[in-house]
Amino acid sequence: LAASARADRQRSRWLLEVSFELPADPARGVRAKAYLAPSNVAPTEAEGHDTVLRLAAQLGLDPRPYEELGEAIRPDGLTSERPCSLMLGLSATASGASLEAYLFDPGRA
Repeated sequence: LAASARADRQRSRWLLEVSFELPADPARGVRAKAYLAPSNVAPTEAEGHDTVLRLAAQLGLDPRPYEELGEAIRPDGLTSERPCSLMLGLSATASGASLEAYLFDPGRA
């Protein structure tokens, strides 16, 4: 995930936000999550979108659910005019990893 960050941000001190889920039932296992804030993903929404697609491909994940959600939330498209409002996350358990993408209101990003 850190390697997916903007090149000019990869050496920043707090590049990733990390959290751990400790379930009440220990048999479910711990889930570790790491996130990149929108400003660390890309300068624009369009570039952030490309970052999500690249990371999904690297992880061997189908990007179509993300693309469909993006189309529903931003019917006008993800543009290079708006600052990036995509937060990216990776979630991992003993059973595997998943990619998380959060798309925020561009006025609040």
